[in-house]
Amino acid sequence: MISHVLEVEGRSTRVIVIDATLRVMTVYEIGREKGEIKFLSSRNLSYDMQMLGFNTTDPSPEDVKKTLERQ
Repeated sequence: MISHVLEVEGRSTRVIVIDATLRVMTVYEIGREKGEIKFLSSRNLSYDMQMLGFNTTDPSPEDVKKTLERQ
């Protein structure tokens, strides 16, 4: 398990938990006043990690690879 805490002034604390074995990421929000925990989202990262490029600008990862292969 990997966890990361994000604290932004004036906002609730966010906790990100990643289960590397299951390849799942979850996000929680911790309330500032009462400390209540709110489950925000969960995502299986298995297929995301198989993508060669997504939401990237030029040069794409494939373009960089081709350039390096030509050198």
